[in-house]
Amino acid sequence: MTIVKLYTQKLKKWWPLPAAFIASAAFSAAGLIIDQSCRPIGNMFCSMWVKFQWETVLAGGLGLMGGIFVILSTREHIQANREDAVNRELDPVDRLLRVTDRTIKDAQEHIGKARKTLLATPYAESGKVENNWNNIRVDVKGAVSHSNQAQTIAANTDFPRSLRDAAKEIVEKTKPLGEQKYTTTTSPAETLEAIENIANSLIAANEELRSERQAYASILLNR
Repeated sequence: MTIVKLYTQKLKKWWPLPAAFIASAAFSAAGLIIDQSCRPIGNMFCSMWVKFQWETVLAGGLGLMGGIFVILSTREHIQANREDAVNRELDPVDRLLRVTDRTIKDAQEHIGKARKTLLATPYAESGKVENNWNNIRVDVKGAVSHSNQAQTIAANTDFPRSLRDAAKEIVEKTKPLGEQKYTTTTSPAETLEAIENIANSLIAANEELRSERQAYASILLNR
């Protein structure tokens, strides 16, 4: 979501305030114009207008505008507090998503280096290809500790089952990425394809968790 769209959505909630301001300004201008036109009083309309206390009506309108501002501010404050509470509740999910995003980024970086190696020298540089797999396994080994977050999510029965299952799936999809090994019986190209498939399955699992997170956050915000 772009910054412009984000601010547009926020401003939509405040539309009664500028509407009331524009109406008050238009009413003030109309009142002043009629006042000037009815000097001196030359007809029945002007006679009735002089008796009409339009300034009092305008003051009431401005007071109404202030009341609208208070109501909108209170609603916005309540919504912000609710969003903060939802974000705190879903913090384990967000941490798991951040760690998985880094794991995917690191894996894709090493896969990209391996692909360049294969394109340049598909047979002579197999040792460099293996080194990229080792780097992937090191990165993933450091990231597997995020299974603690997944276990926390899975043990929280307040979360819907679909969200808990999606968190466990992240760990299951991460492990093969770190366990895949280069062997002399498998060509570097085949190993690269296997690693890419595993990484793609992790990406899909991560997007599923993100989708479940957003769906549950919407439920919490609207309850």
